[in-house]
Amino acid sequence: MDRYASIEKSLESKCALSEITQLDMRIKQLEEKLGSLDNELESRLSSVEDHVKLNFMTAAAAEKENAIPDEELIKVVVQEELNRKTAEEKDLENRKRNIIIHRVPEKRSDSVVERRQSNLTFVKDLLDGVFDMKLGDEKMLKC
Repeated sequence: MDRYASIEKSLESKCALSEITQLDMRIKQLEEKLGSLDNELESRLSSVEDHVKLNFMTAAAAEKENAIPDEELIKVVVQEELNRKTAEEKDLENRKRNIIIHRVPEKRSDSVVERRQSNLTFVKDLLDGVFDMKLGDEKMLKC
């Protein structure tokens, strides 16, 4: 038992009870302070949330006052859709007679005019040689 008594004494000297008590009190103080700060934070967050809700409700009310009546909104939406459809039909009509020719040999030149003239000559020769059609410059818009 002597052995255990000496170990116990050495442990008591290493672990001062007064220090443990002080640390325990300090931990309790920090926990209390943390709890009070947490409560304060919750109250601040609650007030901010209330403020945000109030602003949102005010903005919604202002928007309702300035909003376009449903009938006017429907008229605007229908008119926009009609305009879009008309533009789409016009575009289709413009592209109705387009011809796209693949694998046309391209002239390697920096001049746009030379490349355009080369393309025009190729298309005229193709139409004349394959389809026996004579084509004037006025009928070809793009090359």
